[in-house]
Amino acid sequence: MSKFKHVGFIITCVVGSVILISVATQLIPTDKTKKSSDGSVSAPRKLSEDEFKRLKQETGAIYNKYGEFRRVSSALSFKPYEIAYNDDSVNEQTKQLIFEGYNGVFEKVGDK
Repeated sequence: MSKFKHVGFIITCVVGSVILISVATQLIPTDKTKKSSDGSVSAPRKLSEDEFKRLKQETGAIYNKYGEFRRVSSALSFKPYEIAYNDDSVNEQTKQLIFEGYNGVFEKVGDK
């Protein structure tokens, strides 16, 4: 390969690499962006109070270090010490969650 062709080949490789890197960085979401289900990328935003309230009411399960609690349509009867009404009162004996704003009852899965 002549010196001229060799230099041309190197320049072509460098330019191609720069183009690929710039395209890739635009397609890959960063820490400050999120990719939605339709593939579009947007910056994170704070939920409005109404959006947060709606999401809480649509929540199907709550996970914490004590297990998984799923929303139920009809609540079972538990002893008072097995029911938690806020995050601070959840413990290893908790079998039912009744949190304000969630408009429902959540019961522990696999521990009746």
